[in-house]
Amino acid sequence: MLPEKPRIRMIGNSGAGKSTLARQISTKLGIRLLEEDAIHYQNHFIQVDKEIVCDRVSRFIQNNDSFVTDGCWRDINDVIMPKVNVIIHLNYPFYLTFWRLLKRTFWRCWTRESLWGLSDCRETFSVAFNPFAGDDSVLWYSIKSSMRPNKKLVIANKWLKDGWENGQEERQILVFHHPSETQKWLDQLSPSS
Repeated sequence: MLPEKPRIRMIGNSGAGKSTLARQISTKLGIRLLEEDAIHYQNHFIQVDKEIVCDRVSRFIQNNDSFVTDGCWRDINDVIMPKVNVIIHLNYPFYLTFWRLLKRTFWRCWTRESLWGLSDCRETFSVAFNPFAGDDSVLWYSIKSSMRPNKKLVIANKWLKDGWENGQEERQILVFHHPSETQKWLDQLSPSS
């Protein structure tokens, strides 16, 4: 059961389905969605200055009692984590998230889909499938991320512990290990849950 005014943040690897699930929750509960990638990028994948991003997040939080976010950018943790009361961790196996990511990336490259409403923000084959592109290639970033300890879960557990120690409102971490678990939970979700 979610709090009366849920403020939800997704965590999980690229390709887990954070954005898709966040959109579904936003629609089902009638709450606002903050697309974390959209506030971090401008055309040509140029990152927006941290101060501007943090200001955008602060204004979003001030204007919304309930919300869901679809990402886990570390640079906004100090701004957003104290306001979040639910973390949903899509802790799917790497083979599943990577397969999803591979299909999504190929489709975006093939169709030249623009991302986040930005006209010049598109994934390309020359970057996405280039092992020398570093973190600019979401595929290689995903492989690299899967080989190191899950920092996102460490952040989530610290957030949960800090909330208990400071007597803040109840906090929840929901961990799903397979899309079927997530779908079952989503099917039972209602605005009053």
